[in-house]
Amino acid sequence: MQLKDYLSEDRTRRTSLSAALGVTAPFLDQLSNGTRPVPPARCVEIERATLGRVTRKDLRPDWALIWPELVD
Repeated sequence: MQLKDYLSEDRTRRTSLSAALGVTAPFLDQLSNGTRPVPPARCVEIERATLGRVTRKDLRPDWALIWPELVD
């Protein structure tokens, strides 16, 4: 699931996810709309905070280069 879709499902998610990650809501918006690439460390944090609904694979098209251990 894309981060943008995850955030749009519930109006409270933007606030709760930004708090969980320790970032501002505008920064989270930049990540979700593609203005800023999601740093690899943030990908792992987002995956955990969303309980796997948004995965590293969803966040980074180059995920296999960053996390080769996840390749099937």
